[in-house]
Amino acid sequence: MPFTEVEFLRALTSFEDINVIIYQPYTYLIKFKPTGQVYYGVSYVNTRYRVANPVNLWTTYFTSSTVVAALIKEHGVDQFDFEIRHTFKSKEAAVLWETRVLTKFNVASNPKWLNQSNNGKNFIARKWSEADKAKHSVLSKNNPSLGMKGKTHNPETKAKIGSYHKGKIVSEITKQKLRDARSKQIVSADTKAKTSASLKAYHAAKKC
Repeated sequence: MPFTEVEFLRALTSFEDINVIIYQPYTYLIKFKPTGQVYYGVSYVNTRYRVANPVNLWTTYFTSSTVVAALIKEHGVDQFDFEIRHTFKSKEAAVLWETRVLTKFNVASNPKWLNQSNNGKNFIARKWSEADKAKHSVLSKNNPSLGMKGKTHNPETKAKIGSYHKGKIVSEITKQKLRDARSKQIVSADTKAKTSASLKAYHAAKKC
């Protein structure tokens, strides 16, 4: 019987790191319930400390919009509905799809939308050069507040991550990508001990 995605990931890393490994660009729709206004966005970041994944929406990721951020600060996150619209294999495809949607509805000129631009006709999801990657790597290492570094998910977020991945079957290509990603990480002795304890407890529970 093949491993499910969650079972395989548990064998590679601690549960808290699942969404750090899996990269999945996506588009989403946010609705501000008091007014009915909506915001359409895209998530495609893929760095050492922050990776786009649908399970992060409204758990650790709350859009990059300053308008939405201001509304959250004033009214709270519970005043919003949210949904994943599409997932993609690349950030270029995700951003181009977002641009088509924003342009189709001309959201920048529509008061029903919280978006402030249509991304423009000449907007392109530019690929990072090696110099860009190196610069961002330095910034990330010098800013421990980025992403999940030094943090852990709360039980509710862990449950959402588990629910999202439950029942998925991992292809051999994905397994190899996960192994490659894991092999580049430096794991402390403390983390290894915690992972070992988690795996022992997991397999012991399966035998019951």
